[in-house]
Amino acid sequence: MSRFASYRVVASVTLCMAIVAMSFAAVGPAGAASTTTAGSGKNIAANVWVIGDFTSTIAFTVPETLAAVQGALKDYKKVKISSCDSKGEQNSANECSRKAVSDGADVVVSTYGSLGQDHAILNQAGIPVIGLTDNKAPNAFGMSSAGSAAANVGTGAVAAKCKKVGTLYLDGADVIADGVTQSVKAAGGKVSTSVAVPLNAPDLAPAIARLLDAGSDCIAVIVTPNIAVQAVTAISQSGKKPRMISLSAIFNKDTLDTLGSLADGILIADGQRNPTDKIPVMREITRDMQKYDKSAELTTNAVLAWCDGKIIAAALDSLKGEATAASMLTAMNGLRDVDLKDAIHSFSAIPLVNPAFVRFFNHYGINYVIKGGKAKAQGTWYDVQKALESLS
Repeated sequence: MSRFASYRVVASVTLCMAIVAMSFAAVGPAGAASTTTAGSGKNIAANVWVIGDFTSTIAFTVPETLAAVQGALKDYKKVKISSCDSKGEQNSANECSRKAVSDGADVVVSTYGSLGQDHAILNQAGIPVIGLTDNKAPNAFGMSSAGSAAANVGTGAVAAKCKKVGTLYLDGADVIADGVTQSVKAAGGKVSTSVAVPLNAPDLAPAIARLLDAGSDCIAVIVTPNIAVQAVTAISQSGKKPRMISLSAIFNKDTLDTLGSLADGILIADGQRNPTDKIPVMREITRDMQKYDKSAELTTNAVLAWCDGKIIAAALDSLKGEATAASMLTAMNGLRDVDLKDAIHSFSAIPLVNPAFVRFFNHYGINYVIKGGKAKAQGTWYDVQKALESLS
């Protein structure tokens, strides 16, 4: 497993989704036609499991992801969808895996939780796992990871024409800061310095001063949402105006509501469309989720989980026989250019070169800027493979 994926605090903050970096030549639009036959899998019975932290001891849960997967597969009436709460810890995730194996799961959606760090039980059973995964496992279809988020931020900063990028990160997460630094360099940009802060930092002014003194015109903010609020406040009080770049899972709705106008101008580099983006697919995902859970919130993780469900649907459409773990693994590996309606870039299961990310398939990014509490897209998708190839 990639050491990026093992860092839970930043993974929880990203999830996202998060997602990656490389050349800045814009790739084609995400609406390329799927190679599957639409609708042909709707009469195939399949056993899909959704595993994630629906509850947790930490203040980050993803109960909305179950409804997102259910909504994505709403037209596949013979698909049985089961769920299991990994509760924010590995023992529960392992127990969920054992239940999925004993129930004969054909595919597992790992929305967010400890399963993304260790799904060896599912690996041994040959069951494909999509979502937050161990990106080296042969049955993994990685769609979000902390490493790819670091790559996205680094690439996004250079794409936004930042001249010198500094990084503010959580103490102990040096590998994430290194990921941003390596990605900036891989994209042809320059770095200033990286500064770590503890989870309980009472004052971020000294850390911000160090970044500004190093000549940072852009600051990558890779911390928890509450620390991000402190960082923006400290930058505002510094009298200087560097740009900030981060992720939508950090600068989420609650964070933006807290900051108000102070958030204007913050850059977001993500591997999926922002939940506040006024594009048709966001309305579709919301409608799909609310068929199953009226209270389900449209979040970054919900967007990714809906896409996971649509990829499973595409695999079902391509099957010529019954759905089993083995046939679904083959079908998912054969998918190319699956149209996800621009929620994320079109999906192709083509392995990457870097062994740490060989089974990571959502290697595209898009930049946003925050204005009036909303995210406005800046340009289109860019492929970030080269940045991922530079990470270890």
